[in-house]
Amino acid sequence: MRVRCVTLNLQGLGEAWFPQRANVVVKGLRKYQPDVVCLQECTVRYGGELYQQAAAIGGGLGLRTVAFSPYGNPIEVMSADQGGVAVIARWPIIAVRHRRLPIGHDHPPDSRVALFVTLQSPGGKFEVVTTHLSWAPKEAPLRIVQLGMVLNEFSLAGWTKPNSRAVLMGDFNATDDEPAIELACERLQDAYRACHPSAPGYTWLRKNPMNRGWKNMPDRRLDYIFCPKGVRIRRAEVILREPAPIFASDHFALFAELEWGERKPRKRR
Repeated sequence: MRVRCVTLNLQGLGEAWFPQRANVVVKGLRKYQPDVVCLQECTVRYGGELYQQAAAIGGGLGLRTVAFSPYGNPIEVMSADQGGVAVIARWPIIAVRHRRLPIGHDHPPDSRVALFVTLQSPGGKFEVVTTHLSWAPKEAPLRIVQLGMVLNEFSLAGWTKPNSRAVLMGDFNATDDEPAIELACERLQDAYRACHPSAPGYTWLRKNPMNRGWKNMPDRRLDYIFCPKGVRIRRAEVILREPAPIFASDHFALFAELEWGERKPRKRR
């Protein structure tokens, strides 16, 4: 079974989403025919006419299954725009749940969440988890706690076992050498790094004009697709890297095509 996966931090509804960026994202992703797309900084707008950013993208890609979980930040809770993480997919959803992650010392607190979605794929149940970890460079200790909680659930469910049908995707706001990513690589495969051992694979660049106000930050790889060891990674790329005519987001997207072998039937005793 092959699964084409994408993760993208959308940068919400700002920066000309309605006049241009929506079309740039849909047209750009359509080329890759993804089966599963994980989104961060995805928005549901409740004021006036309901607008669901993930559903709109999914409709443009022919993916009708959508799950969304809000961050729960106090300012957003009181506003018409609810930011969060989402999964859009080609296959039906069996189950959805979310997990609130530990927060830092920001005022107001910057709430974070992990979204767990079970899909009914042609090969059976397929587990998709997406998250968006705390952003500040100084919060590396918090990110390892946040990701550690997610990985613990992976382990308890048996999804870290070789060839398990599960993926973990998102904006981890962490570079390769951070303890959080090192911990993830102990248990799972980093799809991009497996295909590109020495390439930087940056998904966030200072030169991107969408990065207004963050020009003092270094170029970094912040977005990841992880899968269990033993899964064949046929291809992994950083995509949506060029303006068409504008950039899709302040982050580039990450694409991976993964392959699982056929499951052998259990012998009856």
